[in-house]
Amino acid sequence: MICTVAADMDNVVRAEDLSREFEKVIERVVGAIGSSFAAPTNDRMDDVARAECQVDACAKAYVAGRCERSLWLRVLDDYEKSWLSAASHVFRPDIPTAQSMAA
Repeated sequence: MICTVAADMDNVVRAEDLSREFEKVIERVVGAIGSSFAAPTNDRMDDVARAECQVDACAKAYVAGRCERSLWLRVLDDYEKSWLSAASHVFRPDIPTAQSMAA
């Protein structure tokens, strides 16, 4: 689960904090798919690439004050789900594709 670390008492959003939250998502994905990695099919990786672009765009907007934290968390959740979905088709069927950061 993502902790609320991106905004301090002055409501300042720091890129470093968003980066730490993103790293936690990556850690969960790596934990779910394991250390042996072979790239999923191109169509699955296209979904991941689109989600990654959304993470980048949303992080910039959030730091600039143009979006809410709830959107940032939803974009991170979508990114995580895109990886888990792609990995579930390559590695093993027991990878949780419906995992949520709210869980």
